[in-house]
Amino acid sequence: MYQFHKLESMFSVDYLVNASSYHLTREFTGMSETHDFWELVYCDKGEAVVEAGGDKFLLKAGEMVFHCPGERHDVYSHEDRNADIIILAFTCNSPIMSEFNKKTLFLGPREKACLTSIVEEAASSYEYFDNDPPYVQLIKKESCPFCSEQIIKDQLQMLLIYIARKERYTDTVIRELSSNNMRQHEYLVEEAKKYIKDHLNEKLTLEKVSNALGISVSLLKHIFHEHSSESVISYVTRLRIAEAKRMIRTHNLNFTQIAEALGYDNIHYFSSQFKKQTGMTPTEYSRSVHS
Repeated sequence: MYQFHKLESMFSVDYLVNASSYHLTREFTGMSETHDFWELVYCDKGEAVVEAGGDKFLLKAGEMVFHCPGERHDVYSHEDRNADIIILAFTCNSPIMSEFNKKTLFLGPREKACLTSIVEEAASSYEYFDNDPPYVQLIKKESCPFCSEQIIKDQLQMLLIYIARKERYTDTVIRELSSNNMRQHEYLVEEAKKYIKDHLNEKLTLEKVSNALGISVSLLKHIFHEHSSESVISYVTRLRIAEAKRMIRTHNLNFTQIAEALGYDNIHYFSSQFKKQTGMTPTEYSRSVHS
C-alpha cells in the first residue's frame, strides 16, 4: 500500500567555518587569503572591492560573490568608505557548487532572509566571533539554542538551493568576474542612452532597447540603474517631456501632434506624464511660456 521515496539532497553542507558580519572601516586594507573551503561574501551596506583570481571588481550593496576552494581572494572598503559585509564559509562537495565559481549575483528577499537567519542563529550559538577577518574560531556556547546548528545547516542549504534555482530557471543577472566588467557596463549604459535619444520618437520598450544592445532586459535594467541612479523608463520619460517642452516653446504643433511625435499613443497619458514631470498640464505650460 505504501512506497517509501528516498529524498534527494543536491546540497549537503558538512562543516561551518564562519558566519559573521563585519564592518569594514576606511582604514581596513584587507588581507589576501586562500583556503580549501567555499566562502560567500555579501555586501550589506556601502561598497566593497573584491579581488579574486587576479581580477578586481566592485561589490555593491545587495550583491554576493562566491569564492571557490583554492582561489586567492581579498575584500576591503571602496574609496575610503565604510562598508558592512557578511561572510559565510563552509564545506560542500556538491558538484553543482562548481556552477557558482567566479559568479556574482543579487539576493532577493528569500535569499536575504536565509542569510539573516544564519548570521543571527550563529551569533546566539557560538561564543567567539573574532570579527577580525580572516581569523575566525567558532566555539559552541553552553547556552546554545536547541537545534541551532541544524537550523544553520538547513538555512545555508536553502540559500544555495534558492540561488541555484534563480540561475537555472529565472532571468537573474549573474555577472562573471572581470576587471573590465565595470567599464563594459558603463559603455553599455552610454550606448543605451544614445539609442534612446536616437529613437525617442518611436514606441520604446525595454525589450527593444536590450535587443539593440544584445543583452537581456534584466541586465539592462540593473546596469542602467547602477550607473544612472534611475530606471530606463524614468530616463525615457524625462527625455520625452524635456523634448515636449522644447517643442511647445518652438513649434506650432498641437499637443496631439507633439505626443505622436514623441512616441505616445495616447494624448491623455502624455498629458498625465507631462504634469507628473513638470507640475503643469501641457496647456498650463504653454500659457506660461507664451504669455
